Amino acid sequence: MKKLKVNEGPWKEIFNGKFQNYDLRIYYSPSSMLLVSIDEMKKGKLAGSMIEVYRVFYAQGDVEEFVETLPKEIIVLSRHDKEKTNKFLLLGSKPSYVSGDESEFEVEADLLVKKVKASSKMIKDVSKAYNLELDEIENSDSAAKGLFFSQPLIIPTISTAYEPSVSEVKSKSFGEVILGLSKEKNTIKEPLSLFAGTIISGGTSEERAHIIRIMIESCLLSSVATAIIDNDQYFAGLREPTDKLQELQDSKIEIVPIGFPIKEFVVPQQLKVNLKNFNIAGLIEGFGAGDGVSAKKISEIGDGKECDSIDCLIKEVEKIKEEGEWNEFQKNRSNRLLRLVLLHYPNLFSGENDIQAISKSGIRGLGRAGIIRVGGNDERAKLFIINSVIKEMIAFFKTQGKTDTLRSVFVLPDCERFVSAEANSILEKEIISGILELAEYGVGMILASEKEEDISEELVKNSTASITIVGKRDAGVKLRGRKSYRVKIRPSLSKEI
Repeated sequence: MKKLKVNEGPWKEIFNGKFQNYDLRIYYSPSSMLLVSIDEMKKGKLAGSMIEVYRVFYAQGDVEEFVETLPKEIIVLSRHDKEKTNKFLLLGSKPSYVSGDESEFEVEADLLVKKVKASSKMIKDVSKAYNLELDEIENSDSAAKGLFFSQPLIIPTISTAYEPSVSEVKSKSFGEVILGLSKEKNTIKEPLSLFAGTIISGGTSEERAHIIRIMIESCLLSSVATAIIDNDQYFAGLREPTDKLQELQDSKIEIVPIGFPIKEFVVPQQLKVNLKNFNIAGLIEGFGAGDGVSAKKISEIGDGKECDSIDCLIKEVEKIKEEGEWNEFQKNRSNRLLRLVLLHYPNLFSGENDIQAISKSGIRGLGRAGIIRVGGNDERAKLFIINSVIKEMIAFFKTQGKTDTLRSVFVLPDCERFVSAEANSILEKEIISGILELAEYGVGMILASEKEEDISEELVKNSTASITIVGKRDAGVKLRGRKSYRVKIRPSLSKEI
């Protein structure tokens, strides 16, 4: 089917090839529309096609915030150069399956074109309220058009919305990890699912962070979101493409360098400890108060009341009548302890966080990195935050049910400080059990430490992959059930700062 007889034409074929072992065709029309067809062949004949239509807009403004309010099929692509970040919004119809009959294909394509055309007007009208300017790509300047159509990532991005099999879907693809080169200079690729529980050890902190970045990029390219604990703002560079093009070429990486969608949450300004689901006994233990009368009473109050602030706990303590061991001395001691917490952390504790914004992608095509910036906080506050985030992630993903599909990944560099092999604190034990529980709901883990033996034995035992740094960009990889091998780790697609 070379020439399409579909409305809003003429349609020009701009891609014809293979994608994930299926025939893929992409057409473009002067009405700024793309038509994507993934074809299922049986015995050399077209058995059916999954088709979808997109209208492409050049976007100027906060397009990410805008699309998260919409129930439409939308993809956002960003490309950063030295002067500015260029953004493109692709408004899609829902995919539709048709048989191999050419006339049925054209009738269904006409219907999808009509739907997208109608939605386009609504999207443009609504965008004005968000101070967002949307221009059809055909009406944009030549530079914008050139940037969009020179983006190789457009092929997988507008194609990965579909299942790997059109008519008989038995399992879902988890994406892939491009690790780097073998000793023989062959590209090493592995299914992302094999790295759902990854332990990274050896090398320097920077070398471990580089491999973490490679894993994060692989998740995001596979439409899997990541929730990252970032102590040094190292991962902020994910939003910008690398300029080390020669290094990528030398590593046989054919993916164009890109910046990924990220959203940062600074502690405590934008992310706080959710006191409502926090273990108050762990809080008291963190201040070395032990398990005396006052500590036990504060824990009882915290467990029995839905307090979202330390002030609330102080008021609840004041309300309890003195009785038995709970005398004036113990009440005053409890007050002093809680006021000490407030003195150290006046803004750290509050109610619920928007955990969906942290750990789940809102835009199809690329996963989003939720970066939790903990730098500037002491180790105790970091422990509190990590514990709280894990608990809120469990509550959020529980509502979606258990699954073997990788939905999101929790990333913890320098993890030995919070999930150590000798974990004995209440909160640390909860983090370890929480990470294991998250796996049941499709949330993987990427943990890094200088020494693997410093990490909780239980987490190591439940890991699926181990990457051990043996030299600069040289690592040993051990996957569950497989023999270990060496790999020269590839450069990153994003900027390392």
